[in-house]
Amino acid sequence: MADTWSTIGAFQPFDGGISKQEATAHAPRYVLTWGTGKPGNWIDGNATINATYYIAFDTDADMGAFGDLGHDLQWWQQGPHPDWVLYKCDKRTPAYVGGLPANVPLDISNPAVVAYQMSTIGPYMAQNGYTSLSADVLSINNGQGGCGVWTHHHTVWVQRFTGQHVDPKWAVAAQYWAAYAQWFMHGMPVPMPFVANSGLGGVVPGDPAYEELISHLDGFQDEAGFTFFGNHLVNDSEFRAKIWWAQYVQSQGKAFMVTDLWQHQEPSSTQRDFSIATYLMGRYHQSAMVTAKYGSYGYEHYWPEYDSAVGSPCADMYADQGVYLRKNSGSLVIVNVSKTTVSVSLPHSASSYTDIEGRRVTNPLPVSQDDGWVLLTNNGCS
Repeated sequence: MADTWSTIGAFQPFDGGISKQEATAHAPRYVLTWGTGKPGNWIDGNATINATYYIAFDTDADMGAFGDLGHDLQWWQQGPHPDWVLYKCDKRTPAYVGGLPANVPLDISNPAVVAYQMSTIGPYMAQNGYTSLSADVLSINNGQGGCGVWTHHHTVWVQRFTGQHVDPKWAVAAQYWAAYAQWFMHGMPVPMPFVANSGLGGVVPGDPAYEELISHLDGFQDEAGFTFFGNHLVNDSEFRAKIWWAQYVQSQGKAFMVTDLWQHQEPSSTQRDFSIATYLMGRYHQSAMVTAKYGSYGYEHYWPEYDSAVGSPCADMYADQGVYLRKNSGSLVIVNVSKTTVSVSLPHSASSYTDIEGRRVTNPLPVSQDDGWVLLTNNGCS
């Protein structure tokens, strides 16, 4: 990913509603496009953009999109490998991924499955201008309730997993899948990075299973972000944990991406400020963000605030006066994840700050609950 040390890095999730001409014209805005159907058009406009191919990690490839490389359930059940289809513990319902009802779930505990996935999509990626692989819903938890497969012409049931959310066998299989995918991508004729979307909800700093998972990746997306898909904003411990992971991922030389979605409507200026401020608390050399209405992937959501001259970090985030602050060469960032308004004494005279939304800046500054401020200044590190 292009360096984001002194900018707000933006990434574009999917591009079905974006024309080829728009992709080329607007490519300089972004450091990465996640799950693109137009890799060459983005790269024509920005030679450094990362144009990623999309696959849900525990399913067959997509049908229709991304090269139409997948197959439907009937094909799998009647084809050469019906014993690769993963079912729930009722032994009849495929363990479909939520939101992907057509993508046939496959048995990730079978090494032949990930080998099939990579050998199917790898050549297509190389021939069509992709620069990396993005895997969706990569999780060490068995969120789909996958349980087992039918073998011997659908006469013998073989249980692979417990079907429970926390499933040690699933965790082992997911780690192997990620390691194989990274190995395969790095071994391509032109080596490619491997990035994945894997939530951080409830994951404590330093969790060894997640540190192992991250070791198999070149980039990590936290799609739940600081808004948990628009369902609720982070509390204090959740906020600190997500910032810890953002810092950890980038300290390993890997990219960190965060998505903040909002229910019912596009984010207001106040909501955009919250998303940008929380992102900036964990931004280092490889970090990108997107904030948009839930369910609006595939269209551009590039906000004017992204062009703010926030500058480069002076130091890490720190807690003070009941809020979190971070100094940048061109800005002071403040985030309040408490449930009360906090009066914050600013490090410099309030007259030296300009809010990116034009809000009035006073000293002390009242910062409402669940609010974020990005205050521009010329001497942020002093």
